[in-house]
Amino acid sequence: MRRLTLVLADDDPDFLEELQDALVWLALPGFSFTQVAVVHTGSDALEAIFSHQPDLAFLDFDMPEMTGLEVAGVLAPWGFKTRMVLCSGYDDRTTLPELLDARVRGYLLKSQMDNLETALRTILLEDGVYFDPRVFHKSYQRSLPTTTPVDTWPELTPFQLRLLKLLAEGHTQQHIAMALNGNINTIKTQINRLRKALHCKDIHALRFMAHRLYAYRHPLGDRQNRG
Repeated sequence: MRRLTLVLADDDPDFLEELQDALVWLALPGFSFTQVAVVHTGSDALEAIFSHQPDLAFLDFDMPEMTGLEVAGVLAPWGFKTRMVLCSGYDDRTTLPELLDARVRGYLLKSQMDNLETALRTILLEDGVYFDPRVFHKSYQRSLPTTTPVDTWPELTPFQLRLLKLLAEGHTQQHIAMALNGNINTIKTQINRLRKALHCKDIHALRFMAHRLYAYRHPLGDRQNRG
């Protein structure tokens, strides 16, 4: 049994109680959860994560002093192991590039906490990313003005399409290298080529473009799915 440490941050005591109860009854084989801090502001969340470096942090999007997204964004360059999961009552607060730049691993709607187990299975067991479908759709729509127009997509090779699909699913570069029977340097080279071809400033933006292919059935993604 692996014990995971948690930081919970929300200024709504009722939601905190709901989240704590849900984590107690969560049926996630092989894992148990221990709270190391429960806080109510963004600045306290930042301090708690710096101090404890927990495995998971549940962050309210709209906290006093700092939003959950701002907390995640400050922590992103530090390379902590902490998986950041945003919780919000709203589905239209941000864009996908902002979430990926902050290395957010999950986004749950407070009205849809039945998805908690699915989210944590994706994040913990599959090392993936889980955004509530409504959040993903709204964030995608808000991101459209800054993305590459559909008719300017370049021709991609079958290998590049498979690589993009794995990026869209949230796999790490090391996992992608294993899945494609390549070495890590080859994968990094291909990712850099894809970044330039798709005008993405970094790998987080490239993951967003990959979501655009596969979550919304772009013709290139459909072509790869047909094999």
